[in-house]
Amino acid sequence: MNISPLVASTLVVLLPFIAFLIQAIAGRRSTSGIFSIISIVLSTLISAVFVFPVIWNQEIQYSNYEWFTIGEHRFAVGILLNNLSVLMQLIVCLIALPVHIYSKSYMKGDSGIHRYWMYLSLFCFAMLGLTISKSLLMMYIFWELVGFASYLLIGFWFTKDAAVQANKKAFLMNRIGDLGFLIGLAILFTTFGTLDYCRSVW
Repeated sequence: MNISPLVASTLVVLLPFIAFLIQAIAGRRSTSGIFSIISIVLSTLISAVFVFPVIWNQEIQYSNYEWFTIGEHRFAVGILLNNLSVLMQLIVCLIALPVHIYSKSYMKGDSGIHRYWMYLSLFCFAMLGLTISKSLLMMYIFWELVGFASYLLIGFWFTKDAAVQANKKAFLMNRIGDLGFLIGLAILFTTFGTLDYCRSVW
């Protein structure tokens, strides 16, 4: 099969998001985690076969789409595929896959299992999007989504005081980190006039 690595990498990211949407719609009617597991299995296979070997030590590939304009500055979204991004994407898949398999048994019988699969798929979507973001703006958006999904997972057992306290601590620490991230973005944008990793021809 001749699949563009850009298309394949997009599928790797979107499959967990599709699983998240299906699980959110199905709710308590789906507790097996089958959608989440199938999505991460497919993401891992696609990343390992159609993305990583095609990009590794080869020419960098990227897509670029203008998002919005402020004054003379144009902000874009897109995908950047180089050695680091495809390696991290594959690593996220390879770590997430056994987590899903282990969770199938560990979480069996939990009354909120349907929420767990939903949160886990959202977390994987955010992490995978983070790895191939073409700009610091996209990276920040996915970083915030990772933080939100982490918040949901940490506080999953919200009836337990330990989980509630851990959730509060994670929330506060993330906000501190986010503030530093925003300050860094502002400094970089003021200095270089762009948040893209690589400049594109508009």
